[in-house]
Amino acid sequence: QHSILLVDDIFSNVELLKSNFERTNINIITAQNGKEGFQNYIEYEPEIVVTDLAMPIVSGQEMISQVRNWERTNFKRPCRIIVLTGESREIQQHNCIYELGANEFLM
Repeated sequence: QHSILLVDDIFSNVELLKSNFERTNINIITAQNGKEGFQNYIEYEPEIVVTDLAMPIVSGQEMISQVRNWERTNFKRPCRIIVLTGESREIQQHNCIYELGANEFLM
């Protein structure tokens, strides 16, 4: 079964994203911060990760880096990582997310 990991510290954002996939046959995994997101990534190995950048404990940028390092170390096929944010200042501060390994950036 296909799976997607949704990582955001704002519950309503996760619920909104989740509602878009409920009628599909996709396994939806959620996390409230980058630390939990990385742990869930290792456990479930989803094909797609959708993440916010600004989160407590471990940021989205750090989680992306951890995921890509884990994939390389364990010879895993890279997942698709989509960064989703509503903050225009995050775009300016984190314009290197593609260098970290993200595939898409949506605002």
